[in-house]
Amino acid sequence: MKIVEKNQIQPPEALRAREKKINQLWHEYQNIKNNPELMKIFARTASGLEASKVEEILGKHNFPVRTRIDQINLGNWRKPLNPKFIKDGFIYLMRGDHQGQREDGFYSMPYGYAKLNTLQLTKKIKNPDDVGFFLYNNRKYFQTKAKGTSVAQELALKQTQVGGSSFISTTTNLATAQVGTGNQPSHSEIANTEIYIVKIPIEYAVASDTGNHYGLKEEEVLIPDFISPSEIVASFHRDDIERICDFYKDELSITKADLGLDI
Repeated sequence: MKIVEKNQIQPPEALRAREKKINQLWHEYQNIKNNPELMKIFARTASGLEASKVEEILGKHNFPVRTRIDQINLGNWRKPLNPKFIKDGFIYLMRGDHQGQREDGFYSMPYGYAKLNTLQLTKKIKNPDDVGFFLYNNRKYFQTKAKGTSVAQELALKQTQVGGSSFISTTTNLATAQVGTGNQPSHSEIANTEIYIVKIPIEYAVASDTGNHYGLKEEEVLIPDFISPSEIVASFHRDDIERICDFYKDELSITKADLGLDI
């Protein structure tokens, strides 16, 4: 029997079988899409629901718990969290995103639409080379070797380099937060960006080891799966720099320089 090596072009029937197996991981998508109360939460427009109601709805539909960083194999990819942003076991981070998300929280695409957390994905996806197709439904990822040495590593790398993975991007750099969500946001998206301050237990945060990938000194910190409404402790318009700086100064004695601002 001829063995097909990893990343070698596969015959059509083998490729279709591979696609089908991966696509089955999205089997919850239609059920979620047809559920108005869940779509209110995951649509990334203000749902109008109270934070407690959002968490109640997710619990009612048995969404999984968040993955701890020590549950997944990131190998040597991770680097230490910045201790200046840590207080009493929590790290205070910024996320730039659409306005009106404070009561809803933030959710990764696989968590919201496949009902799978990062730990579950590392068990269901057997090969890092399959991560790209799972996330973006594009066959080109079958023809290139994953850079991550584990599924968890590849999920983290894809979040940093492309987005839409099983992690939520946050930062300790104010300029990066001001750019907002997405790697190439439009001018209107940037203008309407709100900066959310989130307070996350350190066991659910990992500093990105991809460096200055987009030239912004990103200082990216990844959170698996979701950020709940109760973890969003403040929000500001992207241009409200002084109030953001005052928040960090009052809470953590953080300076403008610590936030990446030129003094």
